[in-house]
Amino acid sequence: YPGGGRRRGRVRTRRFENTLREREAEAGGARRCPLGSSSHVLPLCLRARVPAGSAEATESLIKAVNTLYQQRGLLIPVPTLLLKFFSKIYQKEELRSYRIRYRSKVLSRWLAGLPLQLAHLGSRNPELSTQLIDIIHTAAARANKELLRSLQVTALRIYDPQEGAVVVLPAESQQLLVQLVYFLPSLPADVLSRLSRCCIMGRLSANLAAMLIGILHMRSSFSGWKSSVKEQNGSVQLNTSNADYFSFLFSTLTGFSKEELTWLQSLRGVPHVIQTPLSPVLLDLTDLDQFLHHWDVTETVCHNLLVVPVRSQSFDVLQTAVSKHLVGLTVIPDSTAGCVLGVICKLLDHTCVLSETLLPFLASCCYSLLYFLLTLEKGEAEHLRKRSQPMNSFVGK
Repeated sequence: YPGGGRRRGRVRTRRFENTLREREAEAGGARRCPLGSSSHVLPLCLRARVPAGSAEATESLIKAVNTLYQQRGLLIPVPTLLLKFFSKIYQKEELRSYRIRYRSKVLSRWLAGLPLQLAHLGSRNPELSTQLIDIIHTAAARANKELLRSLQVTALRIYDPQEGAVVVLPAESQQLLVQLVYFLPSLPADVLSRLSRCCIMGRLSANLAAMLIGILHMRSSFSGWKSSVKEQNGSVQLNTSNADYFSFLFSTLTGFSKEELTWLQSLRGVPHVIQTPLSPVLLDLTDLDQFLHHWDVTETVCHNLLVVPVRSQSFDVLQTAVSKHLVGLTVIPDSTAGCVLGVICKLLDHTCVLSETLLPFLASCCYSLLYFLLTLEKGEAEHLRKRSQPMNSFVGK
């Protein structure tokens, strides 16, 4: 009969709310729904339909489901099913015309809390984390202001290079989290520092690191991004300052943190540190996987430096950073020495002038690398592979 579907939807909603009240009564009037009754409530929850045009009924239903969602100690399938319910409601509301769209306060608070939930959950439940990321990605792409603010606040935890979701979850989830960087309202220096560490520690693949570096280039002024951009969906995003962007590229190029480089200076007389009488620079030999990953990431960094409109600007920034942070060090990782030399060789042209401070350092690195390459023995199979494409690409220059 006409309107029958709508009436049945209201009946299911009331039935769901009544069931919740019954379970609360069984728990002695507490607001918590007993965990054992979840199997009775969930089928109703998933079949419940939001009554069309009834904001009060919609809010009542969402609030009831949220009461169950907030409980701790739920069996793994329960929050997963509840998450699907909330996602379904959110997507349905987003598809409506803007004029008749209903903004649930409970749903908005739930959505804004997802980034923090993801930061807490991490890899303890990869399936649930994946669902959280999917919803966060959808809402960020639609410029949900509450979620974007929450994502900005939680960014340091999500993109932590040691324990953040971006490094502990499977590759598919990592890719979505890398893409989410594009939607962050701002990219301050502390976030960029963590993103750099994610790129160089090897817990992101070289391809994902390249994607991340490309996204940061898109958010820089060198891609035509203005100081702030208001997109069609209403989001406002600030560009990355040139100073912070170059700092990110340099720290990624070096491949090691300041603390790690400082610690290396105390190493003497160990097998993996080699020295030649021709150079004051000692090389710390990195393992092959780390070396190759560092080189692959450097290829992307070099590309981003090359596409800066004024070549001499990239070169001057790079040589200033090398002079400040690397010149004067006695022990340098072989991958750092190789990558820095390789990028400088590619950037150097007739418009660039090497400083008197930088030239002796580069010469020392070159002597040390040549000595290392020419004295390798056949038994050192791991290091022999360093003599192939990566090293030859800049030694030949």
